[in-house]
Amino acid sequence: MSKVHVNRWRCDMRMVVVTGAALCAVGLAGCASSHDGRPSGSHAGPAAIESTAAVSSKPDIARMSEMLVVERDSFPDLPGADWRAPYMVETSLSLDPSAPGVHCVPMLNLIPRAEDAAARASLKKGGGDEAFRVDLTLPAEGLPNWQDLSGKCGSIDEGNRQWVVTPRSVDGLPAWAVASDIELDDGQGDKPGLSIVGNYRGLVIYLQVHNRSTGIADADLISSVKLFNDQVAKLEAAPA
Repeated sequence: MSKVHVNRWRCDMRMVVVTGAALCAVGLAGCASSHDGRPSGSHAGPAAIESTAAVSSKPDIARMSEMLVVERDSFPDLPGADWRAPYMVETSLSLDPSAPGVHCVPMLNLIPRAEDAAARASLKKGGGDEAFRVDLTLPAEGLPNWQDLSGKCGSIDEGNRQWVVTPRSVDGLPAWAVASDIELDDGQGDKPGLSIVGNYRGLVIYLQVHNRSTGIADADLISSVKLFNDQVAKLEAAPA
């Protein structure tokens, strides 16, 4: 298998994909169930929104479908934006356990999965300079412990590139969600953007916002909170 290689952390991020092969053990720093954590309630602040409780009374979702992903009305209203409706990601994803940074690459949305075990939707504006994307993944090897990874993966070295992952406090998210600024340390001042991630009903929710030149604006944060919480609510409403 080839080593993990992340070209750039963008909405069209490349993934190391190995089809028709057994998934490798990644050795993540612990796993957590979607039933771990505590209800968060609402949060104060300009992005305040009533969040779905972290503990669901429903069983984990065992089969991925594009119908589980939020629709256009959960994304921000960006004039002239290019909307791609929810769709299935057909390819599997396997990682080389000996590759640099492999223990931390889930923070870059590289999560081992089988075929047809991921779905996503996205919104792009200005040729991709600004984008919102939501990925749902049914992991092949257990749910990552995002709090643990966030504490250990401040720098992700994937051989020829280094990523800087900085925890970020964002009002209005469930207490179990992990938000991070993700930056490519290439000496050019590139600011790929923000990620918000968490586990719910056996799935990984990974939201990313990309704004290459100016970073993340307050309006982007507010939109991100709504988008993430809408996705949690849709998973909660999904049948068992």
